[in-house]
Amino acid sequence: MKKSELNIRTLITSTALLAVLGLVTGPALAQLKIGGFVAPTAGGLFASSPAVLIGKTGKALQEYCSKSGHLPKSTTEMDDALKALYTALFGSAATVEPVAEKQFRVLGGVMLGIDDTIGNIALDELKRNPPASFKVPEKRLVVLLTGDNQFVIWYSAADGKPAVDALGQAIILRQECSK
Repeated sequence: MKKSELNIRTLITSTALLAVLGLVTGPALAQLKIGGFVAPTAGGLFASSPAVLIGKTGKALQEYCSKSGHLPKSTTEMDDALKALYTALFGSAATVEPVAEKQFRVLGGVMLGIDDTIGNIALDELKRNPPASFKVPEKRLVVLLTGDNQFVIWYSAADGKPAVDALGQAIILRQECSK
């Protein structure tokens, strides 16, 4: 690999990481809709890249973990977590209740489910080759609890698969619940 290609790759990866951590701000690349909703914030309409949205979701789920001491387990806890995520992303409380959709609980285009089969898959492998189970309806924010105190977050593109970065790798965040 040429040095210039390596530098470009490093820049893209670094920028994506900073965006996921919420350290990159500025004009959005494109307005992002979640399941048909556009999330408002104090600054007006929430328009952001999938990486920034995923980062905000990770932060909100960490706040839920800090308050509850664990990731949601029951349907009631999952619904409470979804409501907290919805408020964090959309800037106001949901006016509807979460509903069941296949193996997920869903609220406003945010999907929350449990998949303990992905807990042992390396993050690099998930990004290079997301499992077939990662296909969901388009423009959905997906949070999967792995069953081992970790969660995985991604945003589904038009094909229902995780959105990808400039290098063609899925934009997926995996974190451990901080108590």
